[in-house]
Amino acid sequence: MISLIRQSSGPYPVRVSTQKDGIERLMHMREGFFPREKGMGGYFHSPLMFQQAQKSSRDEQVACAMLATQLDNFLGGDPVQHRQVQGYESPEFMNLFPRGVSYKEGGVESGFRRTQSGSGPVQRLYQIKGKRNIRAKEVGLSWQSFNKGDCFILDLGETIVSWIGSQANIFEKQKVREIAALIRDTERHGKAQITNISEGEETQEMLQVLGPVPELKESTPEEDSQADASNIASLYKVSDATGSMKLTKVSEKSPFAKDLLVRDDCFILDNGANGKIFVWKGKKIVHVYPNNLECS
Repeated sequence: MISLIRQSSGPYPVRVSTQKDGIERLMHMREGFFPREKGMGGYFHSPLMFQQAQKSSRDEQVACAMLATQLDNFLGGDPVQHRQVQGYESPEFMNLFPRGVSYKEGGVESGFRRTQSGSGPVQRLYQIKGKRNIRAKEVGLSWQSFNKGDCFILDLGETIVSWIGSQANIFEKQKVREIAALIRDTERHGKAQITNISEGEETQEMLQVLGPVPELKESTPEEDSQADASNIASLYKVSDATGSMKLTKVSEKSPFAKDLLVRDDCFILDNGANGKIFVWKGKKIVHVYPNNLECS
């Protein structure tokens, strides 16, 4: 696998290293290597994916894109770049992390961000949500973050509480145990104790941290796989029958009927919410549209 190492010249210089596969993280406006042994996943030579966290600064986002472009150029332009946004990562990206993706608060201390000292006791709450691609997201340490339709992990350092909502799906129930074990094995070196409990069986330790249990919110199953956002799509027809290229919306209600596609024209299926845009070329299309828009 290829990894990046800072070199002397240029704003984001790179060279190829033979280190084991891992992930590059932008720290102090520099790239940092994370070996795979730390449980951070892996990547391939192609495609080239870079992920932007929800709370990353604009400067970090720009620097990350610049670094990805430089690596792309260094490799002769062979990789195909894919920008991933937190919460809307493509299935291809999520498949690189078979044990799920966990989002944590904090980040790396820099001129743009101050982080809290790690000297205090560990108290974190993670929400486990999804069906096919499970995500673990750090949320506010409060009962207000809970709902009956998801699973949660209360990380108290020496104790890790796995809480299962009464309306959680089978995938979340399985994943919450896996992620709790992952936290124990990687962050606590196997020394933490995992407690698995169901809604209504809250332990005294949970109550000491979170307080009395209020009336919890009902399940929102449509959010599990973010189906509404991921399935939003629009079908457009691209035609130059009038002498100039014209983009016309054909339909925005999926699933789309195949007979909407006409062999005399080119169509664009915009599924941007799921990170995908498809171009369909009719068999009778033999030319290139203006402005370098080629249907192929």
